[in-house]
Amino acid sequence: MGLALVPVPVLWWLYGHLPSWRALTLPMWLVLAVAATLGTGAWLSALNVQYRDVRHLVPFLVQVWFFATPVVYPGSLVPLPWRYLYALNPMVGVVEGFRWALVNVPSEISVLAISTGTNLFLLVSGVLYFRHAERTFCRRGVGKRPWYRPLKPTI
Repeated sequence: MGLALVPVPVLWWLYGHLPSWRALTLPMWLVLAVAATLGTGAWLSALNVQYRDVRHLVPFLVQVWFFATPVVYPGSLVPLPWRYLYALNPMVGVVEGFRWALVNVPSEISVLAISTGTNLFLLVSGVLYFRHAERTFCRRGVGKRPWYRPLKPTI
């Protein structure tokens, strides 16, 4: 994502669009995107060690998450009664924040706040769960593979 933002100032200059002060918030939205990635990655990697079928579920989850995030469509298309439930998606705030900062699209502060809170919860709970499950990572494979034999101490 950082490399994709490199030509943005050049394109702004070519099209005569000067960024506003909102462009200074881009690092914050980038940090939130990294937090969502780390939290999701921590959850899914720990679950993948415990339940090997999770790796088959990940591509499906990524595709559903893509369509549940306002990448192709604006978030304003979501009906008002559903908007707060929709804001529980941690990437909604990130995408809406990037649009607000780069293209000056108005965004609801409540949607951004709910999405940021969900994002931080996902990160903290993912790291805590990973740390909890990390203790059992090595023990899962012991004794299940015929080629695994512990080394005998040599004295």
